[in-house]
Amino acid sequence: MAAVPSAQTTRKRTAAAFSTRNAAVLAATALALSAFVVPAAAEDAPPALSVHDLTPDESRSSAELSPPPADAPDGVVRLDATPTVQEGVVTSARKPQVLKREGRLWMYRSTDDFPPDEQDVKVVNVRQDIKAKRIIVDAEYYATPTASLNTIVWVYAGRWNKAKETCSGEVVVAGVGHGASDNAAFADVKGKEVGKATRSFSGGVLRITATGAGAANQKYDCVFAYVDEPLTETTTRQLKSSGAEDFKAQMEKAPEFDFYSSKLNAAYPGKWNKIYLNVENDGNLAAKKVKLKLAGKGMKFKKKTISLGTIKPGKSKKVNLQVKLTGKKTRTLTVKATATGKWTAKTSTKVGYRPKPTKVKSLVGKSYWAAPLVANEGWVVHGLTFVNKTWAYQGVPKAGIPKCSSKVKGCKKYSYSATTGKLKIGKLQAKVDSEGIQVTKVAKKGDDKMYFSPLANPKKNSRIKVKLTYNDFNGCGLLFYCSTWTQHLSLNKAGKFSWTYSGITSSGPPGNQVFVSVVRPTKKGTYKILSKNRIQFSYVDAKTGKKKKETHTIGIDSNELGKHAPKFGLLIGSMPHL
Repeated sequence: MAAVPSAQTTRKRTAAAFSTRNAAVLAATALALSAFVVPAAAEDAPPALSVHDLTPDESRSSAELSPPPADAPDGVVRLDATPTVQEGVVTSARKPQVLKREGRLWMYRSTDDFPPDEQDVKVVNVRQDIKAKRIIVDAEYYATPTASLNTIVWVYAGRWNKAKETCSGEVVVAGVGHGASDNAAFADVKGKEVGKATRSFSGGVLRITATGAGAANQKYDCVFAYVDEPLTETTTRQLKSSGAEDFKAQMEKAPEFDFYSSKLNAAYPGKWNKIYLNVENDGNLAAKKVKLKLAGKGMKFKKKTISLGTIKPGKSKKVNLQVKLTGKKTRTLTVKATATGKWTAKTSTKVGYRPKPTKVKSLVGKSYWAAPLVANEGWVVHGLTFVNKTWAYQGVPKAGIPKCSSKVKGCKKYSYSATTGKLKIGKLQAKVDSEGIQVTKVAKKGDDKMYFSPLANPKKNSRIKVKLTYNDFNGCGLLFYCSTWTQHLSLNKAGKFSWTYSGITSSGPPGNQVFVSVVRPTKKGTYKILSKNRIQFSYVDAKTGKKKKETHTIGIDSNELGKHAPKFGLLIGSMPHL
């Protein structure tokens, strides 16, 4: 329900709206309403009297910020896809249709005095049946209107203007509380008749029925209303108005395919490579006999057509596509999903060449990182830095490659065989190749058998041009506590940087939560890549006005093809900016 505006605010807003209503609409409607000539104009884009929470478009053509399945491999996201359409029905490609719409409008006083019950409308219900080309307006009165205590009810249907935060009316259905059956009208905001309208009154409800082409439009997504008192043949007084509300859609039942995979998938030469794909039905109709048809130049497929069977609404099925890449060029893999009823949608992902793993001659000077899943935690970064042939540092050093000894916490002796690729750090055992380090035996019971990915070391005095984001959270599970934060880092070739921070924290049980948001001053200044995997930020502290320097460990991440570049991500301390 709309939030109730104050009487003063309502009076000011509706008075302004009243003075700008479209004259052509009123002229056309006045003829239909016979003796009741309406105000000087009818507004086609009133200011919203309430916060309008518009429902999202039911047919989506691009990926939204929806999370991947919980059991999906790292790097999986929702892929861009075409809307799920029905081929060969009415047109070559048809989106799921809107069948009906409904809206409920609470009416608020526009005057200081209370209208008599015969002129007092408390609520207006609006229903649209697209197939029947009909809009029905039911206005509930406190008492039956009379010839001397009469009203005109105006109901607008239109589209929500996000920029102006208004409902822009496109058609108006109007009728009198007391009068003949034809004292009603159905017109667009330019005054052109778009159908016929009749009115009736029974059981305290004024019903206005509008039929015709104007009622067959699926795109009306908001409604609003006015109640006016006819004073003379040429003047009226506004008694009540509503805020703009959603004209909620009832959609035709249809499946809707969503696809989840990595945007870039690695393919080793001469091998059948598994490409993870999750197909979800986000619609309200079961997708039966679902098939995936694969296509793409420079690729071979073990199966070009894969059957998934039935996918019920809200359910998904995952499959590993068997792909063999020919050559080293990155190719586009296209996937077309079809289901009974000719429902179909398409998506695509990239498949690129990744060299076969090779042996690593030496670990000296190399850095690695891992981030295992931890309950109620976001990024929990673990690091490995091989300082020399004897010492390895476990953890993320605060400022570059540390100096190790038996007295330094985190430093441990290690042994490594370049021939076998076997690594030992204390009780921990692992297998090493060019792609990373796989722990095969943990140091203590309960530890994760983590996989560490290699980081590239930036060159001293090098310059970087990137815009990266670091998102993280703490809590946000079954706890009555949740903290999330985001940092945006921008570096350019001129040696300048910008680093922002914003976060929000909630605590307490539902219904009694306390929310705190934090936006820190943006750090702006210069950066410098130092030796030993360090980056130094120099800036003026916004609070103290003093010059300040921060030094962090830095590492360059890689993409799915094993290529390292700053654009794929930077590990700044233990903060993955991706």
